[in-house]
Amino acid sequence: MVFHQKKRRNRLINNIRRILSVTKEIDVAELRRGISRNYRMHGFSPTQKILKEFCKHIEWCRVDGYQIYSNEDLNYENELGSNEWAIVSILKEDGPIMSYYDLRKRCLEIGMNINSFNIYSGYKESPSELIL
Repeated sequence: MVFHQKKRRNRLINNIRRILSVTKEIDVAELRRGISRNYRMHGFSPTQKILKEFCKHIEWCRVDGYQIYSNEDLNYENELGSNEWAIVSILKEDGPIMSYYDLRKRCLEIGMNINSFNIYSGYKESPSELIL
């Protein structure tokens, strides 16, 4: 059984909400990868089975097979932080696919700090730390 307190902040719920504000549905495996990429999660994400069960207990989530949906109209402009919002906005305007270098250039042009870009883009200096 999955327990979480409704009044307290929950990092996992916050990550699921941010991801579903950008895409209205997502495969549980892709959601798991997205959660683990958030630097605050330090690479952690629950197994697919646990993540599916967890989402069943979130009032604004719906699970259908391996797909996770939002029952609410989540707007990324309200859910994301400024750096995440900037990256999504650039990708919606110039993407959806861009090279790392073009995305970095656009983010720096609008005033994003290079360290912030590296954190939110998943950039790792060591090849052994690359997120594929």
